[in-house]
Amino acid sequence: MIHNFKREEHRQILAELAKIAETGALIPVVDPRTFNLSQASDVYAHLASGKAIGKVVISVI
Repeated sequence: MIHNFKREEHRQILAELAKIAETGALIPVVDPRTFNLSQASDVYAHLASGKAIGKVVISVI
């Protein structure tokens, strides 16, 4: 966000988004595959292939 550019409009959008998230209506799309940190290169290849769906999870535990 550009500093002070449409600040009030952005505030209103974020406030509405927060309300939606609090109700549980906002559901993130997460790729069905989960990767370990040691598979970071596989994650990159998965993303680059265009086959990733939504967010890709990398487990660091």
